[in-house]
Amino acid sequence: MATRTTAEIEAELAVARDRLSSNIAALVGEVHPKLVVHRTIEDGKQDVKRGLVDTKQSAIDALAAAKSWLSDNAELLLAEAKARFTDENGVRWDRVAAAGAAILAAGGLVAVVTHHRKH
Repeated sequence: MATRTTAEIEAELAVARDRLSSNIAALVGEVHPKLVVHRTIEDGKQDVKRGLVDTKQSAIDALAAAKSWLSDNAELLLAEAKARFTDENGVRWDRVAAAGAAILAAGGLVAVVTHHRKH
């Protein structure tokens, strides 16, 4: 084994010290509570952003599917609605009145709920 000079040993020690210092700094960066909290918050923000993008795309897809279904079934839906409110004698006023009452009741419920939420 070759004999090392004092300068070589000191140079190796300096390199080892620098490497150890870098390793300790990296370790502190990984486990320091404030940095862990910061990384956790940033990760959470990214998860929320990804979730919003996924939710938005799901809503867009659902609306496109609903629009397509309505487009394909519009005539059938209109025929069924017409059949519910008319017969061979014309308009079935009892059913028109029942539908109107249901619409008014739903509107009243919305008004009451909205009023209570404001107060």
